[in-house]
Amino acid sequence: MRSWYIVAGLALLAGTASAQGPSDPAILKLVQSFNEARNRYDAKALDGLLAADYIEVSPLGEIDRRPAVLTFYAPEKARQVPPMHFQTQDVRRHGDSAIVIGSVDYTLPNPNGGTVTRSVRVTYVEQRIGREWKMMSVQYTGIQPPRAAS
Repeated sequence: MRSWYIVAGLALLAGTASAQGPSDPAILKLVQSFNEARNRYDAKALDGLLAADYIEVSPLGEIDRRPAVLTFYAPEKARQVPPMHFQTQDVRRHGDSAIVIGSVDYTLPNPNGGTVTRSVRVTYVEQRIGREWKMMSVQYTGIQPPRAAS
């Protein structure tokens, strides 16, 4: 796992969601709880939110399974995270499964002493297991910054 987790995965702030399509409030609540647990490096909370076969795909295309994700978010590994803003673009429910697509804008310092803003698209896949929604998978896809006019 790479430092992108610090940027993209861990501090996804679950702000006000503008969900579209049929939804269950518990679907967006799971996204919020998941992101908050990552932000706090709370592996114990994540353990209760992730499905047994959870899998994650990083912006670099790396595949991380549940044990590696839980190890990464151990409290002793906590780091300061950059300011971020999460926004939901779409929520789709299909029976006991749901897909939430959102974006994260984050601000990082650059070598010149200023800041740069980047964005990541995030797709969450959830499944209702018994009475609870569990996170099955998350995929992060970097969004290319706009090109300067030539």
